[in-house]
Amino acid sequence: MIQQIEIYNFRCYEKNKKFPAFNRVNLIGGKNNAGKTAFLEAMYLSNAPSPNSIFFLLRLRRENSDFLKAVPEKAWDNFFYHQNNREVVRIISKASEKTLTLELSSDDSVEEFARIEENIQEDNDLIDMRSLLINRDATRSVLHLNLMINGQLQPASSILANSKGVIGRELKAPDIKKVSFIPAAFRLSSSALAEEFDKAELNNKAGEVLEALRFVDNSIDQAKTLSIGEPALYLKRKNDSFMLISLFGEAISKVADFTLRLVNNRESILLIDEIENGFHHTNQHNLWRMLFKLALELDVQIFATTHSLEMLQAFAEIGQEKDFEGVGAYFEFARNPKTNQIVGIKRDIETLDFSLKRHKEVRGE
Repeated sequence: MIQQIEIYNFRCYEKNKKFPAFNRVNLIGGKNNAGKTAFLEAMYLSNAPSPNSIFFLLRLRRENSDFLKAVPEKAWDNFFYHQNNREVVRIISKASEKTLTLELSSDDSVEEFARIEENIQEDNDLIDMRSLLINRDATRSVLHLNLMINGQLQPASSILANSKGVIGRELKAPDIKKVSFIPAAFRLSSSALAEEFDKAELNNKAGEVLEALRFVDNSIDQAKTLSIGEPALYLKRKNDSFMLISLFGEAISKVADFTLRLVNNRESILLIDEIENGFHHTNQHNLWRMLFKLALELDVQIFATTHSLEMLQAFAEIGQEKDFEGVGAYFEFARNPKTNQIVGIKRDIETLDFSLKRHKEVRGE
């Protein structure tokens, strides 16, 4: 499990911010702009340090591709605190078996792109890139990803932004724990859900998915994929016909997404932004019970953010159940009123429950 993380010069984190020790199931609360989503992004990048992860975050932030082409020299600025790309981003993730140190830096150096295959004529992207590398006057910027595992430098990755778009160069990917990131208001496509369910069924895990769905709607008695047009996941209630999972509401689709990412990725990390989205307060206790249970069974570590008081209350109540003692922890993110720096205050479940029952402020107020 990830025990600690340190973040320096990444997005809203200026100084080297070190957070208290994490548990298996971690809930993060706080006001808007308190660094919750940026924390998840840092956790994601440090455990999936690749160009594809950078591209994913660019899409997540809805950064306009036309803007990147028009002003490529600013392509990476939003990864740096106050857009200060003269300072290196440093994210240190510490687990019991390894320490990952990821550094992001930005300049216009293209040395890492110099080694291009001889049969370049078969790849139009590489042809475009070669022409831009040769043209010294072309506006460009490069984001460099340098990773160390237990102090050992790994093969570097780089991403070039220019007037043609963004091109990544990645050497052999290091062996790092699998990490899944579910952004706020994100819904997995029907075909992707179907594919993940088929993986679960192949590994005899479909029953666990069905059990999780019943936490929200106990009338569901069957689930299967059908490929009539686009492959999709279908559910059936007792004495009813199969229907698309999307017709059962957002909560059911999200539970399916959460559960499939868990059962198909043992010994992994699951990151969920704004976990309350789509869930009625009457379903939140069962949601947490399911997540605590699967996290323990599958050796998965969960980090989730929330703005919801009801979600906090459900988390505190389920986290005190006998089977889950010591499994969960709550982190309140806030800004220091004097320095405006982000602070993370850890509360165990009992302390959180005590504060909630006495109506004390626990969400960065």
